Amino acid sequence: TGNRKTANPDEQKLGEAPEDTSLRFLRQQTVLLKPGEFQFDISFQYLNDKVDFVGVQQNNGLVQIAEAQRRQRLLMVPMQLRVGVTDYTQAFVNVPFGATNSETSFLGQDQATTTGGIGDVGAGFIRQIIVGNEYYPDVLTSLSFSAPTGESSFLTALTTPGTNLGEGFWSTTLAVTFIQNYDPVVL
Repeated sequence: TGNRKTANPDEQKLGEAPEDTSLRFLRQQTVLLKPGEFQFDISFQYLNDKVDFVGVQQNNGLVQIAEAQRRQRLLMVPMQLRVGVTDYTQAFVNVPFGATNSETSFLGQDQATTTGGIGDVGAGFIRQIIVGNEYYPDVLTSLSFSAPTGESSFLTALTTPGTNLGEGFWSTTLAVTFIQNYDPVVL
């Protein structure tokens, strides 16, 4: 018999195991945050909308029809906080800040207004109701609302939505989302 070593699980190993460079962690991630986890997102949005239209003005019994122009500019910084509530439920709150500039030109008269501040605040919950697998998708439902906390103009909210800090009305949204992984694509 020779000097044969047997594998002992209590033996110390030399060196470190190589780093796992596979993408397996992406395939094992859940769609929502775990309870107690949170994530803060911030982004920037800029909108520049220019519209030519026909304007009508009545002055001392005289009706004037002429080309008019409107230009809307909006810079928004939406901030969103998401928090894991339970294993399959996540809450969120969205608070946008920004500034808007509106210019109107009609019959040689120019009018410009600039406002800034908070936009419409939104909040809600997302709940995963079905945990999918390779044969069927994850199914999530969400319930959210927004409050009219931002300055708005009823006229531009109807003609060009999203060009004011706010929309001027309360809203509630119920949505269903389907997510299916086809390795490595997510639909």
